[in-house]
Amino acid sequence: MTCAKDIEAIDFKLAPWTEIDAALIGYDAKVASRDYVLGNGLIDIDERRIWKEAGFASFVNYVEVRLGWDPHTTNERKRTAKALKALPLLSAEMREGRIRYSHVREITRSANAENEQEWIDWSRGKTAYQVWMHTKVRGPNKSPRDRPDPTLFTMPLKLECDAEEWAFFCNLIDEVRRTHGDAGKEMDAAQCLKLAYEGKSNVEVHATFCPSCLEGGVMTRGELVPLTATTIEKYLCEGRVIAPDGTVVTRHIPSDVLRAALHRARGTCEVPYCRHRWFVNVHHLKLFSEGGTHALSNLVVLCAMHHGLIHSGVMWILGDRETGMTFTHADGTRIGDVPNQTLAEAFQTAFHALRDSGIPEGLVREALEEVRGGHHRTAERILEAVAPVIARLVKKRNAEKHEGEVAAEAGFQSHVGLFSGVSVPVYGFVPSHVGREVAMVS
Repeated sequence: MTCAKDIEAIDFKLAPWTEIDAALIGYDAKVASRDYVLGNGLIDIDERRIWKEAGFASFVNYVEVRLGWDPHTTNERKRTAKALKALPLLSAEMREGRIRYSHVREITRSANAENEQEWIDWSRGKTAYQVWMHTKVRGPNKSPRDRPDPTLFTMPLKLECDAEEWAFFCNLIDEVRRTHGDAGKEMDAAQCLKLAYEGKSNVEVHATFCPSCLEGGVMTRGELVPLTATTIEKYLCEGRVIAPDGTVVTRHIPSDVLRAALHRARGTCEVPYCRHRWFVNVHHLKLFSEGGTHALSNLVVLCAMHHGLIHSGVMWILGDRETGMTFTHADGTRIGDVPNQTLAEAFQTAFHALRDSGIPEGLVREALEEVRGGHHRTAERILEAVAPVIARLVKKRNAEKHEGEVAAEAGFQSHVGLFSGVSVPVYGFVPSHVGREVAMVS
């Protein structure tokens, strides 16, 4: 494996993204190591009162001019550096560039000499935000396993408003306080906004699609904007299907199961390193259109971005809830690691070629996973290897005759753009409307 280039040597406009990604990882390690050295230096600068000899009124003022930091940043840097004096293992990790300052800053609020290794191990693969959220409800001398203390939790809420918006929020807060009498006098702004918006319903997206080919679109400002079959499949993960006669077809996930899935995921996307909590979707590990159920073990919470990447073949979920899920790039490399770009693109091309030929997504994934371990470096080779696998899987599926499952006829050729196979979708939830337009609400 070649060494990553220094970030100064990277052409960000032309270099392969994997080369850029590897350079950023190397840069991050160097920054962590330099932050460790700088932290120790700040302690010495303050103790030697260098700032006074340089003609500044205080240490904070000196750092503000020399480094551009605000007082809070300066004090946090110095606090963290002092805490590391009693944490040799954490100090070594940061000095060697294996853990960044943003993580160390939060861990030092809770770690001590007895539990620092536990904190180091726990923080692997976590974002700075996740570490921050974990430590802020535990307090000093607590391990990551200790129960959180909800009374320690506070969160700032900042809004940038123009004059009209500012007046609206002020009037809204005043109105809530007035309607709650004496109790309203003790309410802060956050409580007032919560009461004002409590019970607000979710926004629904209305789309139409043909269940036989998954072609459809979404009405936007009077125009039907076309959607890809991949997007339709994504919407169908938790959409509510309405037949042309207005009958609601029970495809959507029951509300209690949906709440349980969101609770298990803590309301955020379950992809490693992702903490998006807005516009999250519930995805079926085994697609509902191919016989998957709404069982909690078959559901995973994804943000809209990662949900789209899953259905477009860029990202994969290997395993299941029982054996453990692994999120990977198309070439099988874990998310967070740098994939083989050429191989990943080859598998993505093969995925789209098979999907465009009408082969169901679940069957495509199963077949490609089976050949991923081989020495197939191009899309053409992958398609040649996967052709007999798909034929065998189709034969097996048809023999099992799963109700509501999608099958595909044999006859396609294993070359990009030369597929003649035809899919035969059989949607158990709308058997009498195959080929007709059906509305879907997500």
